[in-house]
Amino acid sequence: MKRPAVIFLSGTALLLVVVLRGILDPSVDRLPGIDSGNLYAWEVYTRSVLADWKLPFWNPYHFAGTPHLADPQTTVLYPPAMLLRWLPVPAFLGWMLAVHLWIAGAGTLFAARAIGAGWIAASAAAVAVMLGGSVSGWIHGGHLLLIYSAAWVPWALGLAFVSVRSGRMVPDGRLVAVLVLQFLTGYLQGSLYVAAAVAWYFVFSALWPPFARRASQGAPHVSDDVHGTRVRRWSPLAQLALLGVLCAGVAAFQLLPTAVLVAEAGRSGGLPYREALDGSWQVKDLATLVFPFYGLAEDAPYRMLPDRLAYVGWILIAFSPFAFFTRERLRLAVFLATLVGVVLVVALGDAGGLFRIHYALFPGLRVPGRILFLATAGLALLGALGLEAFVSLATRREWIRIAVPAAIAGIAGSVAAYAVFGASPPAIPPVHGWPWIPILLVGALVTIVASGMSGWRRLALATALAAVVLDLTTLSLGAVGTIPIETEAEIRRWIGPPAGGRAISLCEHRISAREFLQNREPTLDGLPGLHLRDYADWAFIAKSGDVPPGGGLYHRIGGEGDQPARRDLIDMANVSRIVACTHGPDGRLSGMDIQRNAGSWPRAVWICGAEEVSRREAIARIIRGRYDASGRLQPRHYIKLRWAASVRDARRAELERSHHLQDGVVVEGVTFKYLLGDATLDAVLAIMRDPEVEDTHGVDRATGAFMPTDELLDSIPVITGDDTRTMLPTTAACPGQAHVDVRVMDQPDGRVVAQVDAPAAGHVFFSEPYYTERRASVDGQRVPMLKANLTFTAVPVPAGRHEVELRYRPSSFYLGSLISGATAAGYAFVAVRRQRRKQR
Repeated sequence: MKRPAVIFLSGTALLLVVVLRGILDPSVDRLPGIDSGNLYAWEVYTRSVLADWKLPFWNPYHFAGTPHLADPQTTVLYPPAMLLRWLPVPAFLGWMLAVHLWIAGAGTLFAARAIGAGWIAASAAAVAVMLGGSVSGWIHGGHLLLIYSAAWVPWALGLAFVSVRSGRMVPDGRLVAVLVLQFLTGYLQGSLYVAAAVAWYFVFSALWPPFARRASQGAPHVSDDVHGTRVRRWSPLAQLALLGVLCAGVAAFQLLPTAVLVAEAGRSGGLPYREALDGSWQVKDLATLVFPFYGLAEDAPYRMLPDRLAYVGWILIAFSPFAFFTRERLRLAVFLATLVGVVLVVALGDAGGLFRIHYALFPGLRVPGRILFLATAGLALLGALGLEAFVSLATRREWIRIAVPAAIAGIAGSVAAYAVFGASPPAIPPVHGWPWIPILLVGALVTIVASGMSGWRRLALATALAAVVLDLTTLSLGAVGTIPIETEAEIRRWIGPPAGGRAISLCEHRISAREFLQNREPTLDGLPGLHLRDYADWAFIAKSGDVPPGGGLYHRIGGEGDQPARRDLIDMANVSRIVACTHGPDGRLSGMDIQRNAGSWPRAVWICGAEEVSRREAIARIIRGRYDASGRLQPRHYIKLRWAASVRDARRAELERSHHLQDGVVVEGVTFKYLLGDATLDAVLAIMRDPEVEDTHGVDRATGAFMPTDELLDSIPVITGDDTRTMLPTTAACPGQAHVDVRVMDQPDGRVVAQVDAPAAGHVFFSEPYYTERRASVDGQRVPMLKANLTFTAVPVPAGRHEVELRYRPSSFYLGSLISGATAAGYAFVAVRRQRRKQR
């Protein structure tokens, strides 16, 4: 390794220790960032299973049970995470953050050298990527997965430059490794963006081929010169095709399980366009390229910065136009400019126009600003090229070639300044360290220009590097913060030990899914991840009693004090206790109110009869009906009544009691919607004949018969291509009662075992989410597993005494592991043979 690289890597490591010193102490039980508790809980669970020398395929504690390893956000098999798991979890997260920022800096140094930048300019770009863009917002918000993902972007771009320049058909093996590592970081949206950026460079190189690297040139310094033989046009396309095959093959051990999970996840059904558009830029937000706090009105701006910035500092932005005025760098400058331009247009949402295409291709992705991390890398590399170009032009006294980019930079800066200060004073200073940092940066710009024109090349570049370090370090220092975590003993003191069933929290700001997992207590809610679509629909019904919106997002059953509307659904899901807050006279939290749920069903019950219906029909019936204690879905009927104008509130309440009208809700004026407590013909006719009832809807006024209502069914969103069926229990009388004893549950392999003694053939209903890779067996023999009650699982069993078992069988992981091993071995064999031929 060359001496400048050693100096840079050592210096950036020291810089990161200084910036992040508050989160790197292994003895401190605090987490980096306000939302990092999600990663903390996943890591705690992962380690608890790995300690038994098992893989955590299934997480029984969240969402009533959900795939764990298949969700790459858990980073179970991510190599850097595996190497750092000897640290305590809080320190692990802090050091993962620091290591990935260092990886981002090292990768940018490599990429900048690969496009011909000198060591000092490349170091400036590296610091900009390491601490610029949305990094400060991600640190403050605890969005560590985004930092992990973005860290590999400069490596991917730099190795793509090197791979294409080689002229071979086989892509660089290091690029395959980097793209696989980037996928394993767990940020799938970021992986799609990185893959698109790398693919665009290969296509761009087919349209505008570079010159092949001469044998005398050493990697990674492979900048475009204008001599030699151009790379053949088909070579980048062949590399791209083979690159896709190799990456898919090597990553198959994680890719296949994730693909199975994504197919059943809520996001795969797509988000409403307006919801996906939330978080997009407006045209005025382009000013944040120079003024990062522009448009923010809060005293704590870092909370609003995630996915909003592509800021690389004033120095690199100011000199980036110069990158287009050197012949040797023009091709790479144009590529980086197109990359940055497309990214900014996508981030602009409707204002840019491209996001509609983005939405058509990936309707499950949201927040257009999340693509900005690619612009950060592109702008930093452009700035490095521009800085080098300016110093070279100034040293050669080429004033005319300097004038044009200088004018462009001056006009752009003036427009941004006018947008920020011209109309009205900003609510808060638009730049960190106001006003001293802007003054120092302007002074640095003057020094760079004067030094360059005087021929003092090293002074100009060193000043630029110092200014970038000062600018981005000051920005990041204000973002670093930590949050406390509760120990398991403290959580146990608040809510006590698990009660044997599941739990929900009505005090989520104090006890959430994270604390339940630490307490080893399963809950119906969970941490943000790849939740199952049908389970999300069921959870919405349980919480609100209404038709699920089908928007791809999960709506929690718990909350802050509001009881779920459908207590029967909570009962059937084996919820044995509900945690609520208690408050003192001053309104402050004083403790927990643990509500025991006497109506909780066991984890498995026997049902003598069931009917198969479509998903939409199941949703409609569940909303209209109620589950009784025997596990049967009893239909309920609703009616709308318009009371006479003379009926007052007291009289209406009396009539509601006499007619057994329940859960009255005002529809409009004096029209109410009721649940019929007594749906017999005589009771319905009595309502029809009451002179104080002017009109009804939903019942034939002549016969009292319930009219078919398609309104509810029509209001249920249709998911394209979804033809799934689900079992619902019938109301038929059973020949007797069955005895069901659940022996095993809440295991990391998804195993649930129940002993059943049934008087007749029927089904065992498990309040365990249905998932494609779970398997059912009766007395050791595999049997069909059925989806029941919209999202749970039913297993057919014959009469008599039997052992019924559910288990998660990760066949996609085993198949993917074989494919990954075969791909890696095949590539290694080819590489060794090629090396031997070169030696001969």
